[in-house]
Amino acid sequence: MLEVQKKRRGKLTWVVEPLFPYYLFIRLDRLVSNWRPIRSTRGVLKLVSFGETPIAVDDALVETLREKGSERDQDANLYFHAGEAVQITDGPFKELQAVFESHKGEERAIVLLNLLHRQQRLEMPVANLRRN
Repeated sequence: MLEVQKKRRGKLTWVVEPLFPYYLFIRLDRLVSNWRPIRSTRGVLKLVSFGETPIAVDDALVETLREKGSERDQDANLYFHAGEAVQITDGPFKELQAVFESHKGEERAIVLLNLLHRQQRLEMPVANLRRN
């Protein structure tokens, strides 16, 4: 699982999403375990495999993914990133294009807007921005 910021009802909120949606990691013995029930389970399309042989994911890799998923790295998961093109959706600058510069708290953002042939820094609600 991974925590990311999503825009919901005009506000940014943290939500938990699967890192690999629709994937299920299980531990089975290739020789002893019966794979047939898994293949016939509703919702299972196929096993990740190489040819006809299912591929094993190393336990160390799965553990690393678990550890990384539980750490909250806010900079990597922010909804907008520095340098990203955005459109202003509300207020006096509605429908103008800008460049996202930084977050200022949870609800505010600083954007760069070209006004009078100069780049101006403006602070506004994050809810008034959308990806371009």
